[in-house]
Amino acid sequence: MPEAGFPTFRERTVICTTAKCWPPMPWCLMSCCVLLPDFSRRSPERMPRPEHTGSYGIILFLRGISYLPMPVLYLISSLLSPLMEHVIRYRRKTVDRNLHNAFPDKSLSERRQIRKRFYRHFTDLMIETLKALHWDSRKIMRRMSFRNEELLHELVKNGQPVLVASGHVGNWEWMNAYNRLGSVPIHPVYKYFADPVFDRLLYRSRSRLGAQPVPMKKTFRVVKEYQEEGKPGIFCFLADQCPLQHETEYWTQFLNQDTAVYLGIEKLSRRFGLPVVFMAIRKTKRGHYEVEFSKITGPAEQTPPLHITETHVRMLESLILENPQYWMWSHRRWKHSQADIPRKKSLYLDQEGIRTPVFKD
Repeated sequence: MPEAGFPTFRERTVICTTAKCWPPMPWCLMSCCVLLPDFSRRSPERMPRPEHTGSYGIILFLRGISYLPMPVLYLISSLLSPLMEHVIRYRRKTVDRNLHNAFPDKSLSERRQIRKRFYRHFTDLMIETLKALHWDSRKIMRRMSFRNEELLHELVKNGQPVLVASGHVGNWEWMNAYNRLGSVPIHPVYKYFADPVFDRLLYRSRSRLGAQPVPMKKTFRVVKEYQEEGKPGIFCFLADQCPLQHETEYWTQFLNQDTAVYLGIEKLSRRFGLPVVFMAIRKTKRGHYEVEFSKITGPAEQTPPLHITETHVRMLESLILENPQYWMWSHRRWKHSQADIPRKKSLYLDQEGIRTPVFKD
């Protein structure tokens, strides 16, 4: 007998049929119990709105796909890759523009080869992220190897947060399964998705692996609480995202282009005297990754203004240039130009030197 308020078999069937998922596949119906367990705790007014029912149907289908064996999933990825590139043409214009601007000296055939390999990695990343809905952290960690891991172990002994800078390279989602620091929590810092259903799916996918995601807007408060209570914690930032126009404070050169960069990591490090580490994720073969940790600054270490920001930007750039196909070229990383933003509100690193920002308490 289902719990009070929990959707019955008939109600779960309605969800699938409304989402045009008919006949409802057995794993779709079973996965309702996994994806939507909080129905039993929701009041009627908190139930999903009709306009999100289609999203639920897609998620239920994806959940079922995650139970397929990896060889089958990689076969699907191999078939999907050319479709994404040539038929669906998923953000093809953005990918081509980004590659052209980043590598103006490369020939058209060379850039097309990078594009082809990018879409192949992109579809692999999609199915690996799906698999994280089914696998536990131990299975994922068996596919990850680590270098200089003792650096993190030493830093967490200080009883304070550690800031980890990285980017959309390799498979960052699998790092949510990182469980080699004992009871020290891992906090991936994230932005909300526009679709609340998919936002909840990603949140639960990350948290079920052991991570404790923190929304970007709440990062300062959470880091402050950890620092005041003397608790260790790892806060992971994907620092290659494009700031909103009103958040843009600093410009630098990145992949041959003027690029707006977040200063959040540097501000947190300076405010609380926190160490900063760069995390490089390298793909060694299909479904296997090597993670290397490198120190940028130690606890309470005095560094010149913008040293932390420039260092992690340069380290990320170097990592991308090693194997450019493993970075997310489909991201609209260069949505804004300096012409879009008042000069007085932004700073820029040019050939003549650095105009440094003021870090306020």
